Amino acid sequence: MCKPKLTISEVAKLAGVSKTTISHYLNGKFEYMSKDTKEHVGSIIKESGYQPSKIAQSLKSQNSFIIGIIVSDIESPFTAGLIKSVEQALSGSNYLIMTANTDNSIEKEIQAIEAMQAQQVDGLIVHTNNMDNDYLVSLAKAEFPIILADRFVNNFDFDIVHIDNVEPIQNLVSHLDHEGYEDIYFFSENPEHISTRQLRVNAFNNIMEAKNVTSDQVRYIDILDTEAIKDRIVEIMEKFVKYRHKPAIVCENGVVLFVMAKCMKELGLSLPDEIALCGYDDWGGFARLGWADMLFDGITTVSPSVYDLGQKVTNLLLARIKDSKSASEEVVLQAPLIIRNSTELRSFNLKQAQKKTNESLNK
Repeated sequence: MCKPKLTISEVAKLAGVSKTTISHYLNGKFEYMSKDTKEHVGSIIKESGYQPSKIAQSLKSQNSFIIGIIVSDIESPFTAGLIKSVEQALSGSNYLIMTANTDNSIEKEIQAIEAMQAQQVDGLIVHTNNMDNDYLVSLAKAEFPIILADRFVNNFDFDIVHIDNVEPIQNLVSHLDHEGYEDIYFFSENPEHISTRQLRVNAFNNIMEAKNVTSDQVRYIDILDTEAIKDRIVEIMEKFVKYRHKPAIVCENGVVLFVMAKCMKELGLSLPDEIALCGYDDWGGFARLGWADMLFDGITTVSPSVYDLGQKVTNLLLARIKDSKSASEEVVLQAPLIIRNSTELRSFNLKQAQKKTNESLNK
């Protein structure tokens, strides 16, 4: 026989508090009760197995308690990490998530948003695939709660949480200069429509301009065309053979970094003595597992926390749902530099010199 569901009145009676207090607890309004009451009510709800009716809650509050997450590529470890961290940030709240993958299509992005609005989601977290996005702008101007995850949209001041697009590249180039690399390149996917790619390309070009490097050191690649990527790497190595300037490659994101590492391995290149490799490591759970330590005895990275990104976009969205008229907020996440073998040319040279010295002494 099925156990009958408890009502809110019965839970209030078990806890010895009013129905209003139980309602406040369920809606996260903990400011209306003491810490002891919060802990007591939470314990009673857990022990009794009480499950509030989502339909009743939404009718009363005019909220659906559903948050939509729109991502450009759900197969990417970055977006998978983002979704997981948002879900973790909502743990213990009344909110559930609804996710849509747009396959890097602005048309699919608009369709997904329209479908989510039809389901009356309370707000959206959007990892957009187009910064010229008039549809999102129109929704934001109508005060629909939207938070951007890492990628900007033109012509409106959205709430956004994003990874720093300038200082990490400065840190990488400074490190490569210090190690003695004289010919530094930047590899990126096509930056058209994607703000992060454009901002990072611009940051790199500004650094090169400040260094009085006049040649174009940026290379755009299709990550699926590994043969073309290998050709680009071979061109760089041929230039090294001719001019003896040590080359280094900075990668715009984690996927580019991984593909470049794969191509270099297949070409049989030795890092760091023949060429250096480094870049953004934004692989979510794979970054925490330490994938960058596994290739070439370690790849130098700038490593932001996708977990922090998800936590902060969630907190911003919940605040925006409560107050749709507050000023927009921009949160910048740092990407600390983690130096590994793939760029440690000085250390490599010292070891080689020591090895020659030892061999000479042993003769």
